Amino acid sequence: MNQSFVVKEQFNKQAGNFDNWSLTQNEKIYQSLYNFFGVEPQDRLLDVACGTGAFSVYAAQRTKDVWGVDISEGMIGIAEEHVKQRGLQNTTFLCCDVQEIPLPPGSFDCVVSKSAFHHMREYKRIFAEMVKCCKKGGRLGLHDVILYDDEEVDGFFEELEMAVDASHHFSLSAAQIVELYRENNIAIYRVYEAISELNFHEYLNHAVQSEEDKKKIERMLNMGLKDKKISSWLVQKNGVLYWRRKTFTVAGRK
Repeated sequence: MNQSFVVKEQFNKQAGNFDNWSLTQNEKIYQSLYNFFGVEPQDRLLDVACGTGAFSVYAAQRTKDVWGVDISEGMIGIAEEHVKQRGLQNTTFLCCDVQEIPLPPGSFDCVVSKSAFHHMREYKRIFAEMVKCCKKGGRLGLHDVILYDDEEVDGFFEELEMAVDASHHFSLSAAQIVELYRENNIAIYRVYEAISELNFHEYLNHAVQSEEDKKKIERMLNMGLKDKKISSWLVQKNGVLYWRRKTFTVAGRK
């Protein structure tokens, strides 16, 4: 099945869940990314695979002009509602396949994508679209989850990711993300690798699973907690299970 269709269908189903996820509502994350990517008040900013527009809305309150593009009508509908509620006049959302963004080349000072590339089969093509939309001397920022260093651990969690969210395709490595910048002659000036701790129950609820996938998740979780290597990435704190997930953030200049 076409990956773009899977992503669109899945995110239309789970748009409300995604928007209500505490991680989506965490402005501290958006503040960190806004600063890391070097967004400036006079910028025209493009947010690629913007989801329900949380980062776009955050940036629009601090930046001249913001556009967000996403394949899901459900996500874009919620994003537009957020803009309306805040009375923002400098924010535009466009529903389109981000493999071919219908915006003029070189029209943005800063082009970013947050927590989206693990859904994308044609990630190289999509990054090339980001580069196309960025003006010469502009900035490109990317943030996403990445592969684990251990192949066995990574195989387990990639399978678990696909059971949690059918639109998950694969996680890139930090090296693959860096290579995207190099292949497109984008000079990297800032990188940051970290480990996020995700509330596992909340993570399940940000997406929509079939009954079969729910049973698979339960089986895999029980198995993973008994495995020494895998369980080191699943931690209990005050009776709450957290999933330790590697992330990578990079900023570069065209």
